[in-house]
Amino acid sequence: MKKLVTLLLVVGFVAGSAFVAMAVAQDKGPAVIKLEAKKMGKTVITFPHADHQTRTDCITCHHKGTDDPAKMKCSSCHGVDKAAPNLKKAYHDKKKSPCVTCHKAEKGKSKAPQKCKDCHKK
Repeated sequence: MKKLVTLLLVVGFVAGSAFVAMAVAQDKGPAVIKLEAKKMGKTVITFPHADHQTRTDCITCHHKGTDDPAKMKCSSCHGVDKAAPNLKKAYHDKKKSPCVTCHKAEKGKSKAPQKCKDCHKK
């Protein structure tokens, strides 16, 4: 009887752990993210996060990893850490920004914004 109870406890623990791992793996953040651009005199930018998840892997944007939720926001490093470019440069640098690089590559293939007003709507 003790062996059966022990076996059931082990199976329950393993199944519970697998369920939690699957739930965490499926949580990929909000479908839409509102990016504040007010410091630049611009409107709030609606970023289609779920759409981007279908086009690229997380590490493309979250280049510091996805293990620490506190470091998932761009603003946790950009504009804070002197080694990282500020937010405007991180989003707009024509040679280094993954945003600009990908959007240029998508020109004519998708509806990826190409002009300032495509993201910065009035």
